[in-house]
Amino acid sequence: MRQKILYLSRTSVLGGAEISLLDLLKKINKQKYHPVVILPDREGLFFKELIENGIEVKIIRMAFLRKTYNVFLLFWFAINIFFVNFYFFFFLLKNNIEVVVCNSFQDSIFVSIPVKLLRRKQVIYIKNILDKKWKKYIRAKICDLFADKVIAISRANAKDFTYFSREKEKVAVIYDGIDIQKFRKDFSKENIYKKYGDTKLRIINIGNLSELKGQKLLVEAICLPKIKRLDLKAFLIGGVNFRKDIKYKNDILELILKNNLEEKVYLLGFQKKIKDYIYYSDVLIHCPTIEEGLGMVVLEAFACGKVVTGTNIGGIPEMIKDKENGFLCKINKYDLAEKILYVYDNINKLESIRNNAIKTVKKDFGLDTKVKKTEKIYQSLFK
Repeated sequence: MRQKILYLSRTSVLGGAEISLLDLLKKINKQKYHPVVILPDREGLFFKELIENGIEVKIIRMAFLRKTYNVFLLFWFAINIFFVNFYFFFFLLKNNIEVVVCNSFQDSIFVSIPVKLLRRKQVIYIKNILDKKWKKYIRAKICDLFADKVIAISRANAKDFTYFSREKEKVAVIYDGIDIQKFRKDFSKENIYKKYGDTKLRIINIGNLSELKGQKLLVEAICLPKIKRLDLKAFLIGGVNFRKDIKYKNDILELILKNNLEEKVYLLGFQKKIKDYIYYSDVLIHCPTIEEGLGMVVLEAFACGKVVTGTNIGGIPEMIKDKENGFLCKINKYDLAEKILYVYDNINKLESIRNNAIKTVKKDFGLDTKVKKTEKIYQSLFK
């Protein structure tokens, strides 16, 4: 009999964390495990991808609250958490769920109490690096109390989590992984950038438009005279998922218009076939200005043998080794501009960088390795 594992995700939007979970669920041993995914709605692409891959999905409404000081919203959110926990108590009993996996720490607040009361096992993923000590403290104490295992997606994540945790032995670092053979297949036969005209250097940036992802830093670097004069085009792929990020997008658009970059910087919004955009680009610039755990898009660009430049922050240096398989820069438009200029001047001399990028994925970030390590954790919890 297959062992049921319940996975929680507060969003049906297909972002990096959801792609990582989807890849895991595609490869997990279905003869041993029966994955069931909980989503809040059927509206996002994540839901559609799960269904297309034959993965069971259940819909349970979960509130998604961003930073607010509105007392009524906070009260409503607390009530929602209470009722969802109450619902999960009976759901876990009825469906004979022994292990619950939360795709983020925030997901765990909806299910931790019934998991504890029913003596089930819980795995919590740590994918964000928090900016405040009080946030780190609360997260660590909740995980110490409720989690049987904590999976960090980078050493930087693990270090951030264990700052206040007394249960350090619970933490395992399992990097996100890429199925490199599959990822390098079925590219579009036609250059997806054709309608934008020829250029010497195509820069791509992928991620939801937000301060975390740092697209504004890239545009500011392109605004500098020594970069603005170059024959290059930059393509920002990603939409606005949250209302608070609308202003950030508008700031970027204003910067583009103010500096007459309409024929040099393009906002393409959300795109499903990301790998086609990577394949026909020359360089990926991944420039978060706030620490993030890893950054799947870096691995995807590596898998395609692309030159990657990233900010030296969070888990990014665990993937990018400066001047070996890519380039690291400071969170500074002038330093980023220097890296762009170097790549521009040497684009045909970076073959060793590209080859090392592919080797890095094969050696350290393979999907099979991630799946094996994850299944080993599951097996230890079912004993």
